[in-house]
Amino acid sequence: MSQEATVQQVQLMGHRIRRLRRKNKLTQPELAERVGIPASDLSRIERDELRVSLDVLIRIVAEFNVGLDELMGKPAGRPRGRR
Repeated sequence: MSQEATVQQVQLMGHRIRRLRRKNKLTQPELAERVGIPASDLSRIERDELRVSLDVLIRIVAEFNVGLDELMGKPAGRPRGRR
């Protein structure tokens, strides 16, 4: 994946977090409390106005039981290896 494509995937991460939150029927304040951040920060993350830190990202993937690859926009279960 090129650097430009990687940047685009990171920029869309907030939208994916929002989609997961809604799929799990959580409000922003509920998810924010569960991952230990202010609801205003979560709102900005979901609008891609604030970059999510690694520690918060780890808490989010743990909360939803998804892989980091899924939040990065890669299909789940995709085999890893050299190409």
